[in-house]
Amino acid sequence: MCILFAATYPERTIALVTCGTYAKRIWSPDYPWAPSPEERQQFYDLIEHQWGQELDLDTLAPSMQDDPAMRRWLETHVRRCASPGAALALAKMNTQIDIRNVLPAV
Repeated sequence: MCILFAATYPERTIALVTCGTYAKRIWSPDYPWAPSPEERQQFYDLIEHQWGQELDLDTLAPSMQDDPAMRRWLETHVRRCASPGAALALAKMNTQIDIRNVLPAV
């Protein structure tokens, strides 16, 4: 939404800082580096069955992967942020995002 706002109202946008964003979240022939539908389904399954358990810090925070306190904190944090159902719904919604046509206006 912030990228769309910046593209629509550049005169009202001073700067844009994003974290964990993607132009598109699912593979297509013109966007081959995104996760495949099968990979996204694996991600959905992980959320549905293991939300807040044994997070992959190798990917999320490589420098913290050997810190048990960080691992416990992050697992608690994600459980407090969203239920498994809410997290799954958000992941599926994010998979539908495709803002490539908006990016040239930013």
